[in-house]
Amino acid sequence: MGDGETPVRTGIQVSEPGYVAPMHSHPYTELLFVVEGETEVWLQGGEAEPLRMREGDCVVLPPDIPHSFRTVGERRMRLLGIHASADRVVHYLDRQTDANGYPVLDADLKPVAGAR
Repeated sequence: MGDGETPVRTGIQVSEPGYVAPMHSHPYTELLFVVEGETEVWLQGGEAEPLRMREGDCVVLPPDIPHSFRTVGERRMRLLGIHASADRVVHYLDRQTDANGYPVLDADLKPVAGAR
């Protein structure tokens, strides 16, 4: 970079009550802004002390710090994520990801009988 410009990627995640994001990190700064509902955010090792966030609250998460969040309350949660990167890069602690940061499913898994 060095030219005074920082690429930014934004997105809205909509999550139902009880949703928990897997512990993950990004190699860049991430800002989370609660548009609707409530969430709890925590850093790895701080699960016992989550940050409770409501509509209008925001938090800035530093690069390479594993974190997670969950939807709390009875309402769906809409979360605006602002990433200081042109590309989505996610490192999940408990699973492999592809070049786009999405979890890679085990190709050897067999379908469960009766599943749709």
